[in-house]
Amino acid sequence: MEDYPEELRTPPLALVSIVGCPELHPSISAALSSQQPPMNTLALPDFAKASILARSGKTRDPLAPPQAPAGILKKDWLLKHRTRVPAAVAALFRANHVSGDPAQWLQACSDLENLKSAIQGKSTKLVVVLVQSTAGDELSEDVMVALRKRAEIDSKYLVVLVEHDETEWNKSLDKLKNVFAELCSTFYKEEGRRIKARIEKRNFASVELSIRYCFKVAVYAEFRRDWPEALKFYEEGVRVLREMIATSTRLPPTQRLVEIKAVAEQFHFKISTLLLHAGKVVEAITWFRKHTRSYERVVGIPEVAFLHWEWFSRQFLVFGELLETTSASVPDSLSPRFGTADNALTEWEFQPSYYYQLAATYLREKRYAIECSTVNLTTEVNGIPESVMPSVYVGQYVRLFEQGDTVSVLPLSDMEYTSYALSEAERFQDSYEIIALFRKAYESFQSLGATRMASACSCGMAIEYYAAGDFSNAKQLFDGVAGLYRQEGWATLLWENLGYLRECSRKLNSPKDFVSYSLEMAALPLFSGSGEENRENNSKIGPAGSPTIFRREAILQEVINILEGKHSEGTDDAFNNAMEECTPLDIDQISPLRIVLTASVAFHEQSVKPGSPVLVSVSLLSHLPSPVVIDQLEVQFNQSDCNFVIHSAQEDSPLNSALPGQFVEAATSLTLFTNRWMRLTHEVKSEQSGKLECLSVKATINKHLVIYCQAESPASMEDFPLWKFEDQVETLSMKDHVLALSGQKLVQVEEPDAQVDLDLNSTGPALVGELFIVPVTILCKGHGIHSGELKINLVDARGGGLLMSPREAEESESHHVELLGVSTVSEDKESKEEVDNIKKIQYSFGVLSVPKLSVGDSWSCKLEIKWHRAKSVMLYVSLGYSLGSSEAALHRLNVHRSLQIDGKIPLTVSHQFLRPFRREPLLLSGIRSSNNDEKICSLALNESNMLVVNVRNCTEVPLRLHSMTIEPSDDGKQLCSVQQISGITSEHAVIAPNEEYKTIFSVRPQVISSNFNLGEISLNWSRDSSLGEGQESRVIMKQRLPEVNIEEPLLVVSMECPPYAILGIPFTFYVKIHNSTSLLQEIKYSLVDSQNFVFSGAHNHAAFVLPKSDHIISHKLVPLGSGSQQLPKITVTSVRYSAALTPSTSAASVFVYPSEPKFILEKSYSASDECPCHSFRVPLSSPPPPPPPRKMEMVAASKQKVKKYIHLFYCSECEELAKKIAASSDAIELQSINWRSFDDGFPNLFINKAHEIRGQHVAFLASFSSPAVIFEQISVIFALPKLFIASFTLVLPFFPTGSFERSRGGPTSVVIYDIHALQERFYFGDDVLPCFETGIPLLLQRLRQLPDPDNVTIAFPDDGAWKRFHKQLQHFPMIVCNKVREGDKRIVRIKEGNPEGRHVVIVDDLVQSGGTLRECQKVLAAHGASKVSAYVTHAVFPKQSYERFLTSNSAGPGDQFAYFWITDSCPHTVKAIAQQPPFEVLSLAGSIADALQI
Repeated sequence: MEDYPEELRTPPLALVSIVGCPELHPSISAALSSQQPPMNTLALPDFAKASILARSGKTRDPLAPPQAPAGILKKDWLLKHRTRVPAAVAALFRANHVSGDPAQWLQACSDLENLKSAIQGKSTKLVVVLVQSTAGDELSEDVMVALRKRAEIDSKYLVVLVEHDETEWNKSLDKLKNVFAELCSTFYKEEGRRIKARIEKRNFASVELSIRYCFKVAVYAEFRRDWPEALKFYEEGVRVLREMIATSTRLPPTQRLVEIKAVAEQFHFKISTLLLHAGKVVEAITWFRKHTRSYERVVGIPEVAFLHWEWFSRQFLVFGELLETTSASVPDSLSPRFGTADNALTEWEFQPSYYYQLAATYLREKRYAIECSTVNLTTEVNGIPESVMPSVYVGQYVRLFEQGDTVSVLPLSDMEYTSYALSEAERFQDSYEIIALFRKAYESFQSLGATRMASACSCGMAIEYYAAGDFSNAKQLFDGVAGLYRQEGWATLLWENLGYLRECSRKLNSPKDFVSYSLEMAALPLFSGSGEENRENNSKIGPAGSPTIFRREAILQEVINILEGKHSEGTDDAFNNAMEECTPLDIDQISPLRIVLTASVAFHEQSVKPGSPVLVSVSLLSHLPSPVVIDQLEVQFNQSDCNFVIHSAQEDSPLNSALPGQFVEAATSLTLFTNRWMRLTHEVKSEQSGKLECLSVKATINKHLVIYCQAESPASMEDFPLWKFEDQVETLSMKDHVLALSGQKLVQVEEPDAQVDLDLNSTGPALVGELFIVPVTILCKGHGIHSGELKINLVDARGGGLLMSPREAEESESHHVELLGVSTVSEDKESKEEVDNIKKIQYSFGVLSVPKLSVGDSWSCKLEIKWHRAKSVMLYVSLGYSLGSSEAALHRLNVHRSLQIDGKIPLTVSHQFLRPFRREPLLLSGIRSSNNDEKICSLALNESNMLVVNVRNCTEVPLRLHSMTIEPSDDGKQLCSVQQISGITSEHAVIAPNEEYKTIFSVRPQVISSNFNLGEISLNWSRDSSLGEGQESRVIMKQRLPEVNIEEPLLVVSMECPPYAILGIPFTFYVKIHNSTSLLQEIKYSLVDSQNFVFSGAHNHAAFVLPKSDHIISHKLVPLGSGSQQLPKITVTSVRYSAALTPSTSAASVFVYPSEPKFILEKSYSASDECPCHSFRVPLSSPPPPPPPRKMEMVAASKQKVKKYIHLFYCSECEELAKKIAASSDAIELQSINWRSFDDGFPNLFINKAHEIRGQHVAFLASFSSPAVIFEQISVIFALPKLFIASFTLVLPFFPTGSFERSRGGPTSVVIYDIHALQERFYFGDDVLPCFETGIPLLLQRLRQLPDPDNVTIAFPDDGAWKRFHKQLQHFPMIVCNKVREGDKRIVRIKEGNPEGRHVVIVDDLVQSGGTLRECQKVLAAHGASKVSAYVTHAVFPKQSYERFLTSNSAGPGDQFAYFWITDSCPHTVKAIAQQPPFEVLSLAGSIADALQI
């Protein structure tokens, strides 16, 4: 299509001309080319160039008779109308040139006259354009009228362009484009009408003019985009052109056909382009079929047949390119309406590759025709004419004749034109063009999945490569095509293909390939007739010749002659020398040479004892057309000792190819006849157990051709596929029917009896996650073990063989069951084998070497297997070994054992969320949820929810649970607080089979989140080794908790009442509604009468709750019955959300005693006691439960009190001490305070859970270590008693001074240790109950733990210390010192007592600088004390004065304390001197916990 001129390939565009004002030409031309449809512009700079537009040509005498046309179409007619014949002409004038100087006006008028005279006699339209600088430069009406009269145009064809105003310029330019479009349409319509009038009048006798006029009318219709009329006249021109084939005598016959086909090609191109651009793909293909059939037999004389095939190839190529570049959609499915009823279109005709393939095929026909034309014209043509060139008419050629200075044009005769065309055709090689077309079709067919069509194209490329002498590429392509032909069974096509391959191998000096292809050709199943070659089509058949029996025999004989050293024709010396070497051929079950030689091997027995003979039959079959004599036959087995050789007795001497010790036998004849089995029977003997299999049969032919034929079992041989040869179908039977039913090419050599025990042991079912041990024991009984090897294999017990599916293998990091390792057991220790000692170990397979064992010896190992999923597995263990190291004893024996092991899931985990006790939050998800919604648990923000985790033992063995924790995600640590409330208290918990174990966690969300991940439940478990199972390995099991929604509750309804009630005694019942939103909430409250209680107050209540505030409703209730009683039913309804809240049954119950209870708690419980009191902690939001009756004894003693439940707050300094206090008692719950400060330094304190301590016992652990922290702690001390608490206790281990108010719930208690100024005991008011404690019991307990408790003597540094502590230490010998100050010196003397030889302990209430203690130590050491230690309750130590007592700072043994005991009453000091000798901290935590119960 690229050879066509551009004016033919592209649609016609209207041509307009602009004259004058050349500076505006680029802008006007760009505007005209950008519109739709675009216009071409012929720009003339001035009016002097207007003569270009004048009509050219000779003037014809009107009285002369009309001349016959010299041709049909002129070549330059389309180009002329696109470049030189404008439809409209615009004359451009400047406005100041026509309205100013009269001389300029006269010049403008002259230019118009010249332009009018240039276009006179044409239909070209005239337009006058006036160019103004601005919109205000308007011309007078008189000038405009005068200009129109001069130009003889209508007013609408006078256009004004405003140059320097962009808006006006665009508007005037649009007007000019519209005027041009209108005039162009008028011009081409008039021109077309003028030509059509000639056609209708038939005032011409020439057929050529009729065709020319149809072409012109169609082109004019294309100019104005009238596609139906253009298509109509193109088709009319084609019809007239067909009639011209047999009637025109203007040119010689050959040149007449060439001209007609060239014109038909242009018409066809135009029609196809119009149909495809209109989206009419089916109509275009139908037209193309009609076009090709019209000229298919218009060939002409044989000498110019190549021109016909070249023209025919070009038609298919151009139409394929048009079809490929069209944007019209191809129909998905074909229906009978496509094409005609007799000949419907095929699906291939819609593919461009179909036309490329045919284009290449017809181009190949052109080459065959050229070969014939060259032969025929060699004797007829004397020479090739010179100076031949194309004529001005389409499809015509002329010869230039020079005579002097005159050059004339002479016509050509058919003989001269034929010689010229043949010489031009021989100048170019079409092979590579044919290859390019075939490759283009091949790639397209491959993309469509049309393998057979693609192979036909590939074969065409290969033939062209062969013709061009490129044998390497040709052989590669032929090999690929031959594979498909073999698979499809196309014998005739394969014959032709193998003929090319055979010759390519000869040209490439590849004797092995030459022999292979030749033998395959000779064995092809073709006609049995003799047949003679058709020499007429010999060039098309190829080098293989005709597929006849005679040709097959000739090819086989040629191979035999070459093998015998007889050089054949057409081969060079290099090829013959290469053939002298031995050529081995391999034939297997998929080899194409299987039809050349097939080997069938069958043993006469299915099994045999070692050393016993067995008969084996070898059958050979060949499909070669002539008998083949085999020189030597060698049968090879997998056991080389059984190989044997048979040679033909017809040979003078056998080939010496047998190995030493190999059996050699002579046969009478080893001749293979066509399609007849040759059978040989031989006896073999095997000394090795296992499988004895025949591998191959090696046949030597003519001493140079060696064929290795893979042995096949007769019972499993398959017939050859059907081979197709024209109208005949044949099948080749490949079975030896004598042994077809039972023959196998292998026999099983049985093993001798093994005398070794192989035992597998198992301790029960395996549990997922644990390392399961399987002991393996080998015991030698009758013989020893040499070169032993243990193979371990794990297989799915349900079948399938694999432990996991391939899809699961991609998604999982490990297999369901893994063999992790093997450990061996020796007498004294268990040693893990190194990886190097284990030959091979994989997920489910392992190989292990077994040491040499004698009779009676045993050897053991342990298999380590791990289950990742519950799966039943078969464990196969195979022991392979030899009886000795000698060659005779190298035979391998095998012992197999199997064991089924069930893998089970050890623990199942379930969980349940519980809301805070007697607190019901209203959540938005609970209001909007429906039955169809997915159930996702929702938790309230900043509410303590209980998570109960149940762990069930699913096995049949008891398990130990060592720990159960919740591992939060990275975000979960900050967004949610999770604490374990109850669970494993000792080292582990034992869970019996099918039993459950529960653990409770407190979950307190702190941030609003949707689909929040709480984390994973982590279980640390193992088997209970106390039962003697012997394998305890801890396993970590994790299970992800489901996602929850964390929401801020809209309303929170909480109930508050005493933990128990007394019959007939009224108590207060509170209902508090907290509004968490920023909106005013209206609530409705209803209380239903109860027969168990009498209460006061309204039954129904409505109120408004302010944002972020509480609303409290209280009722007085009087119990009427004892036992567990249900409180009156309460319902709180939110009017805004139309949702009601009702507390649960368990939350709305209270225990009623008949009278005031008095309890005595049992003093001690054993670790194995069933009472859960010591491991149970009440949730923070609930009051303490009533004491368990079965562990308490009710008495009437009024002195005994119930154990109080204390909420302990603490300052930031005492956090560690507070935690120790809470850990030492189950009746103490830690609470927290946010200690913050404002920017100005004043404290910004927040008491957490302040609403939960109403009616509770509260304590505060304080530390007045510095004035900076006293103020903020005093604020808390004043605030806590005002929260409606039952009692308040201040714990101040080190008390400088203080005074307190009375709390609303009762008197305030204060706990102080070893107060320094004894008179301060009487400074407290009546509303404060001081409790003075001492740390001396801690000292006494520590002294009893000393290695020399009987050698201890107590020393007091002064009389004050003796008065304070001597009664508590009266069981020890005492020393009293006296302290005297002389100026700045401090002098200490012993007042009474003897320290000699004693371990003296100095006791005092506090220490600051430590000078007194240091002086006492020196005095006591000087008086013979063996060791000196010290105890103080309050280690104040300002300005780090404790450093003087450190062991590292002492001068020597006599200058240091053995022990220096202090308590943790001063937290700052404890942090500074912890773990530094000689200091040792005695904690007050237990003592404070006991004091809080007073």
